[in-house]
Amino acid sequence: MNPMDSPLDRLLAAAARAKRPLPQTAPLRVQSRVLAHGWGPVELFDDWMALIPTVRRALVWACAIAVVAVAIGYLELRTPASDEALWLNSALTLDSLP
Repeated sequence: MNPMDSPLDRLLAAAARAKRPLPQTAPLRVQSRVLAHGWGPVELFDDWMALIPTVRRALVWACAIAVVAVAIGYLELRTPASDEALWLNSALTLDSLP
């Protein structure tokens, strides 16, 4: 063993045993990195914002289907009932009388 190794080992062991007070605040470099990553854009809102065009499209289609259903119902009410429908309806009405 080299004679220089022994004092170096003792010095390193003594340095490892020495108590150092912990810093009360983080170093400036760590603080700046935490702020840079923590205060960036929030991805949760970005995910929900991507759904807005899909929701709008679904709302437009739902309104269009509702308008078509109302139009068909209105046209059915405006057209007179055919004779077959009257005969079937009268048979059901007479059958349900007491």
